Amino acid sequence: HGARALPVAQRWADRWLDAKFWNWDEQLALASVRCPVLVVQGAEDPFFSTAQAELVAGGIAHGTLWMLPEAGHSPHTEAAEQYNERILDFLTS
Repeated sequence: HGARALPVAQRWADRWLDAKFWNWDEQLALASVRCPVLVVQGAEDPFFSTAQAELVAGGIAHGTLWMLPEAGHSPHTEAAEQYNERILDFLTS
């Protein structure tokens, strides 16, 4: 986010620490998604668990989970070639 990184991080932290946000749950909204969705997550993501990714992919009728081994929170940059190939395959199949 360049020069905006600190304000973006602060807004994100403020949101997570806001008690109104603690009960936020989008599981019902996931059930209304009808198009195929590829949920991508790095297997070594320090911020989100595999269980969370499984919950998202499993909550979508045509959801597919793809965990990138040895990738963290930014698999699109950490495993760019592998990521790009899989995305293109998903979009063209």
